[in-house]
This record gives sequence, C-alpha cells and structure tokens, in this order.
Amino acid sequence: MTQLMAHCDTNRVSEERVMEITAGEYTKTFHPIAHSELITALEGACGNYGVKVLDRKYSINQIGTKMFGVWNLDIGNGEIGYSLGLRNSIDKSMAVGVCSGTCVFVCDNLCFSGDFIAFRKHTSGLTTTQLSEIANNALGGAIIEMEKMHEWQKSMHEMWVPKQDRKGLVYDMIDKGVISGGKFDAYHNALKEEKALIRGRSLDGTNTLFNMHGAVTRMMRGDNLLKVSKRTGLLNKVCEDYIEYRKVA
Repeated sequence: MTQLMAHCDTNRVSEERVMEITAGEYTKTFHPIAHSELITALEGACGNYGVKVLDRKYSINQIGTKMFGVWNLDIGNGEIGYSLGLRNSIDKSMAVGVCSGTCVFVCDNLCFSGDFIAFRKHTSGLTTTQLSEIANNALGGAIIEMEKMHEWQKSMHEMWVPKQDRKGLVYDMIDKGVISGGKFDAYHNALKEEKALIRGRSLDGTNTLFNMHGAVTRMMRGDNLLKVSKRTGLLNKVCEDYIEYRKVA
C-alpha cells in the first residue's frame, strides 16, 4: 500500500487513518457505513473478480466524514491503466458508490468518469452480506465502464483541435469551473509538458483533445481526490460537448 504524506490542502491520508474512522451511532432510518466496511467489501469483490490492487490513495475532508479513494488495478490496456474510484460519507452527504477511472502510466494523470455506480443510501437494514453483493455488482459495472472510458480517451488521441477551438475550449473549462482563470499560465505549462511526451511528431500534431485533457489532469496531481473526482467529471463533459460539436460542424 502506498503511504502518503499530507500535502497542503489535499488531505491525503494513509489507509490506516481511513480505517480508524468510525461510523458512529445509527438510527432506525440512518445506518452509516464506515469507510472500512466499504474498503473490506470492495477488497472481497476484487478477489472474486481475480483483480489485484496495485496501490491505493485516499483523501478525506477535515473531520473525516467524507472519503474518496483511488485504487489502481492490475488491468488496463497499453499506456492506460484502470483505476477504481470509491466514495463514502458518514454524514448523509452522499451515497456509497464507485466510479471508473484511468491512469496514464507515463505521467500518472488520473481521470474519473464522473458517473457513480451508487450502492445505496445509508438506510437501515443493510447487512454485511448485502454490502458484499452490491460491491461485486458495482465492481463488475465499473470494469465495463473503464473499458468504455479507455476507448473514449483513444478517440481524443485522434482529434486534432484547431487554434480557434483551443481558445474556446479553455474558456469553457474556466466557465465550468474546471480550472480557475488565475491558473491560465499553469495550464499552458502543463500543456507543454504533455506535448513533450509525444515523440516524433510536429508541434501541430500534438494539439489534440487528449493532450488538452491531459494538461488539466496533470494540474490536478496531488490535489484532494474528492475535488479531483468532481473536476474531472466537469472536464469530461466539456470534452464530450466538443466532440459532439465536431460531429455536426
């Protein structure tokens, strides 16, 4: 397991810290699931699917009531590995859920689908056995979505973006809250780093939607995983809207 030092404003923590957080008391209508219960259920699901977890990363909020984890799995395709996002809360703020994700090996850029396969809300009557069954179903669904997400990213590799469209895309990213206006220079520096990974191509050949997407996920490395999940979901929507625009343009 990867041991992480907490960076400023990231709230990155070790799995031991996550496992220590208790769910607290529950009532007839609210039965919070401890973060540790979710982790244990998904570990069992991975074992049932024959999937190994290569490393684990976690973020929590200041008081530990919200948790988001990323597990990099031993499955993938080519330069992209599959990752599992898992979330939980013990304060009624969100349902237990998982989402598909990918990690680009060469630069460790994470991307999440933004669509959660929710287990269920924290209602009474949820047993350990039921949680395990739901975890198995959710992991199976997430693996299917990971494959779809990888194909989507491959399509972005092949989409060259004209200069006038690049400006519009960056504006949309700022407008949708993916990046802040004050990070404009940081985005361009990240984009240069993404382009530098492309070998044997002209500079124009590196102006793809995939590299623009990668520049933003590069900027998020080390951030709080709760925020990364939300922002990559917004980023994906901007890119999807552009792809649809190109289809009809």
